[in-house]
Amino acid sequence: MKLIISLWLLLTSMSAFSSNLFSLGGEAFQLCFLKSGYSEAFKAFVTEDVERIFAPLRSISNVVDIVSLQTHPDQCCSLIHHEGYPEQLYGSFSISNANGSLVFLMDETISEKYKCIFDDYSSIDTPYSALTNLLNAITTGSITNQTNASLLSLIFIPVEMDQPATEEQARALFSDLHREGILTASVLDVWVEDIFGESSLMAAAKTIDEGMMGLDFTPVFWIYRGGAWRFFHPALWRAVPTGTHP
Repeated sequence: MKLIISLWLLLTSMSAFSSNLFSLGGEAFQLCFLKSGYSEAFKAFVTEDVERIFAPLRSISNVVDIVSLQTHPDQCCSLIHHEGYPEQLYGSFSISNANGSLVFLMDETISEKYKCIFDDYSSIDTPYSALTNLLNAITTGSITNQTNASLLSLIFIPVEMDQPATEEQARALFSDLHREGILTASVLDVWVEDIFGESSLMAAAKTIDEGMMGLDFTPVFWIYRGGAWRFFHPALWRAVPTGTHP
């Protein structure tokens, strides 16, 4: 009963959260922080990233059990899928039905993780913006306007290895990624790791395939080398001598 009362008090003061809106499948949803005291700049930063996380799912019905929320509007539901989300995200969200509007409630665990990233964001600002631009180019299909040679340069090839791909294969790769649909990477999916003896910024985007068995999440790895992001083939993890892989 105390939980229901607390949620009711939170959701009846929605005007305090009116700016924290994100889009999913053409619909707008509210994001509320269960811990108070955050700045508006920080909340805008997190809201934008939450939109990136859920965008590949294309529809709210792929995120939460809509029928359950409609049947039991006084209860909260968790995210449908366990996999496919950044670490610690599952279990840190609950979704409530507030007078017919779905509201995403973010707990302190994940908001404080975001706070650490936000406070040190200047260290990854430039490369993360470059990653966002690259993934947008793949999603829109404009990536295929590049030459075959340019596309090949977007594949990470360690100096220790022979040429593993041709220009034609590079074009096929990025064309396939475009056909997968929306491709995004959260700031939660960026980390630093030792790759072939060099400290490297890494990122994991996700592709989602909707088949007969439901949604299938596949990570797409990237490495930042020489001032540019490059596709990092999953097979390379077996060749990396050190580091903790995702």
